[in-house]
Amino acid sequence: MKKTVTINPTLRFSRFAQNDNVGKVLYTKMTVLEKDRIMIECKHISKQFKAKTKGDVLALNDVNFTLEPETIIGIAGNSGSGKSTLVKILAGLEQASSGKIIYHDIKLNEMQLIFQHPIAALNPKHKIEYSLMQVIKNNKKSERAEISQLFAAFSLAEKLLKRYPHQISGGEAQRICIVRALLNKPKLLILDEAASMLDALSKDLILTALKKLKKQYHYGMLMISHDIAFLNKHCQAIILMSNGEIVETITSPQENRFQSALGKEMQENIDFFSI
Repeated sequence: MKKTVTINPTLRFSRFAQNDNVGKVLYTKMTVLEKDRIMIECKHISKQFKAKTKGDVLALNDVNFTLEPETIIGIAGNSGSGKSTLVKILAGLEQASSGKIIYHDIKLNEMQLIFQHPIAALNPKHKIEYSLMQVIKNNKKSERAEISQLFAAFSLAEKLLKRYPHQISGGEAQRICIVRALLNKPKLLILDEAASMLDALSKDLILTALKKLKKQYHYGMLMISHDIAFLNKHCQAIILMSNGEIVETITSPQENRFQSALGKEMQENIDFFSI
């Protein structure tokens, strides 16, 4: 059992998500520099799933990394690499089999997830306006103006507010889900294959808007995708995963190249689409 460090009002609070430590609030001693640059720490995260026929399946194996505030980080890997499982553990939707996650000055409700299928995230019984207004605490004009501002940023017509989810396109639904997430004022926006069903133009439209709005809303972004060229274009760093493990991490991917065998193979796709 991890002992609780003596509480000091000058220290930032952290929340452990680890076996019998789940939900315990602890305080960690950090320098001013460390406090300013670390938002989430993942330490030795492993995840096993029970399988009826093949025994336990190891989805994650000893994963370690940190996230800094207001950065754009990509997690790349083929299907089954463990990237979506890792994100679910980060967001508190799954519990790690072992290891711990330390949240520095961020709570679970300050993370917003955007998934691959946006229509499923919208209530089919209600109009879009209702779904967005549920996020807003009261009905002030300034808050309604924020919806208008965000709609304009994502090239959404305000007439969509009066429609039901089945009356809008997948691309419109995805952008509306992002608008709803931003209305929650997140510190971390997680996009799990959120743009995989969109064409290249729509992807760039969304990311251009998100990067511009980041200066106003001050959130970080964690983008999960198998599209390495897309991540290379928009991210400040890319974590490459395979078989539940981190193979390689590169910073400034527009300038640096992958060195691992898997990374070099994926780099060829980046070079191909850059021609």
